[in-house]
Amino acid sequence: MRAEAGTPTPYSLLAFREAVPMAMKIYTNRLSQPSRALLILCDLSKIPYEEKRIILAGEEHLEPWFLKLNPAHQVPVIEDDAFVLAESEAIVKYLIAKHEIEDHWYPADLQQRAKIDQFLSWQHVNLRKKLMAIYREEVLEVRKGNKVDKEKVEEGLEQLEDTLDFLEIHFLGKKKYLCGEEISVADLFAICEIMQMTACGKDVLKDHRKLKQWTDRVRQATNPVFDEVHAECFKSRKDESAAPEKK
Repeated sequence: MRAEAGTPTPYSLLAFREAVPMAMKIYTNRLSQPSRALLILCDLSKIPYEEKRIILAGEEHLEPWFLKLNPAHQVPVIEDDAFVLAESEAIVKYLIAKHEIEDHWYPADLQQRAKIDQFLSWQHVNLRKKLMAIYREEVLEVRKGNKVDKEKVEEGLEQLEDTLDFLEIHFLGKKKYLCGEEISVADLFAICEIMQMTACGKDVLKDHRKLKQWTDRVRQATNPVFDEVHAECFKSRKDESAAPEKK
């Protein structure tokens, strides 16, 4: 029996992954926001796959074998038999076209689909760009042994506020989800970007009540998959908190 739209049926992820022959490989890193969005969609839609985790910190993505898959040296990448595809949005659209999944994720209705595409185009140079600027400074640069540039962080947070205002007013508005009354891939991409801030220990939604309610709604609709896929991201925050502060 199919689950009601937006309400995934609970099941054992491990049992599901082991029970189905997996031709498709997904090369991921769970600290990668698009990787997490892709994994959540695949698990909730019961798309069979074998996850191959790439160690970005060890520069595995720069090794010759991986560069043959994706010369842009980024995750996620899929290998579906002999077909290789990079870029998370392209992968998601390919899998939706190939597999029978619930319509609400990426509706067949032309105008509903266009609204999702509009958000996906917007978020690259707005939500994702602003959040990554902060994450890069507070997490990635620190891991390289560099000191946090507090001025850059403060400037980034100010710019992010404008972006979150736009997201809350113009995309979410009075709707349950970003592009309508049902959850879509737009919500998955957006929430995975925002959750990256957990690694920085920042509650960027503290002044955005509607967005906070939306994140709770998305998380509830996608659990237990959501928490399982984000476990490494949550752990990263604990590890960063335990690390001595750089002087």
